[in-house]
Amino acid sequence: MTTLPGEVHVVEVPDLAAVKEYLERQQVPVVPGAPADDDRTIGYLDTQVQRVLDAETDLQARACRVAPYTAALAEALCRRVHCALARRNLPLGVDPASETGARPSANDPEVRRMERPFRKVIL
Repeated sequence: MTTLPGEVHVVEVPDLAAVKEYLERQQVPVVPGAPADDDRTIGYLDTQVQRVLDAETDLQARACRVAPYTAALAEALCRRVHCALARRNLPLGVDPASETGARPSANDPEVRRMERPFRKVIL
């Protein structure tokens, strides 16, 4: 990690291993191979996580200035992947545990907060 003037921490763009580590801290299971034949394996395959990571990396790069890549952007990218995976298992985007059938937010407030200083402004 490199520090620029003003205490901005420059980091590498998170790869699959870094995102899997983040997901494990959030208690989201990721399995390295194919699910077992009995189909009781709960979690996401590496390939699924990689596809979501690639998509969210592209979306973040379109919405934000990503040079230099900071710790805040890295954390926001990991949250983006976590939120996208969480929404993936909800039919029609509706949370069955909610009595009102609430939909999870597509715009995570923490992601917005971390990316706000880096957002591209189009005039």
